[in-house]
Amino acid sequence: MNYLLLALAILLKSTGNALGKQAGLATADGSIQSLIWNPYYLGMLGAYFLQALCWVLALRRFSLTSVYPFLSLSFLIDILSARVIFGETISLLHLLGMTVIFAGVLVMMTAPASTEGTDA
Repeated sequence: MNYLLLALAILLKSTGNALGKQAGLATADGSIQSLIWNPYYLGMLGAYFLQALCWVLALRRFSLTSVYPFLSLSFLIDILSARVIFGETISLLHLLGMTVIFAGVLVMMTAPASTEGTDA
């Protein structure tokens, strides 16, 4: 259940980002009023709300230093969804950046667990 909350937080963050992009594209006149009532925008807010709940519940079970790097995995999902959903181009530099992020998460996963409340 602990890791499920973390995975949900990451997926909901990326879902909110994609819905936000779609809300911007779907808002015809660009007014704030049409954006606020846009179903994609409302979906984005719902995804971010659920993401925040999952994140806080995950933080009750893990130290911040051990789970925060996992949030960077949402960048990988965001780049992939930009390509798949919106047809955006992924450059070689994007791929290199994704590799560096993923490698950084792996490195941080191997670090010894920190003790909460102590200075490192």
